[in-house]
Amino acid sequence: MVLEPDPGVFVFLNPSTNRFVFISNDREGDDFVMEAHPDNELRNRFTAIPVA
Repeated sequence: MVLEPDPGVFVFLNPSTNRFVFISNDREGDDFVMEAHPDNELRNRFTAIPVA
């Protein structure tokens, strides 16, 4: 489920587990790991940037 708490800002919530997705500082090779937790924190927010 995608929620928009502020205009242009989105959070991703899995309603089955009630957990929010965020980008962790943990890495798998050169990639950052996506994780989920039950708290709605600032690090859960994603900003949409239009591409021209």
